[in-house]
Amino acid sequence: MKIYFFSGLGADERAFKLLNLPKEFNCVYIQWELPLLNETIENYAKRISNQINSPEPKIFVGLSFGGLIAIEISKFIKPEKIILISSIRSNKELPFYYRLFGILKLNKLVPPKLSNKPNFLTYWLFGIKTKNNKELLKSILTDTNTTFSKWALNALLNWKCKENEIEPIRIHGSRDLLLPIFNFKPKYLIKNGGHLIIIEQADEISNIIINEIGVR
Repeated sequence: MKIYFFSGLGADERAFKLLNLPKEFNCVYIQWELPLLNETIENYAKRISNQINSPEPKIFVGLSFGGLIAIEISKFIKPEKIILISSIRSNKELPFYYRLFGILKLNKLVPPKLSNKPNFLTYWLFGIKTKNNKELLKSILTDTNTTFSKWALNALLNWKCKENEIEPIRIHGSRDLLLPIFNFKPKYLIKNGGHLIIIEQADEISNIIINEIGVR
């Protein structure tokens, strides 16, 4: 059993750094690749799916934007389970103001480098509180490729996926400000959790993943 982890918008495997998972877990961290010119999220998902080349049973764990890619890949590579952390399963779960933002293309007015410069507002939006976790988020955002983040934000706002065959296991913070619980009910609701519960509540998320996957 291989577990494929899809990190958040522009982030890498450092987003999962604080998880405490058993050595028996065969973890693979999908690496983001730069999108092609005008590439759709569907085509992008197909292109990076070449990193999933094992015939053995698999589980997808998608964090934030990574959940969208996990959902898209699951349409042609069937996992045993999909675990979504601080993510959505379809465009219907996006708040209306996000969809309006995408329709009006207001995201194109946001300077790409703005997301690479974390400040107190960034930490508040992501739900990051401790000094060490702020430093971790800062290092991730600083290294984020602005070309990818700009493309990914546009892909999120204009995502057209309405449903998927596999019912995902949902883990979500009750106070997620970036992807608030709009019209869905997660299986695991993390009390007072923000968008990056994967960092702030890493132990609790680790236990949930272990419980859902089990050691094989």
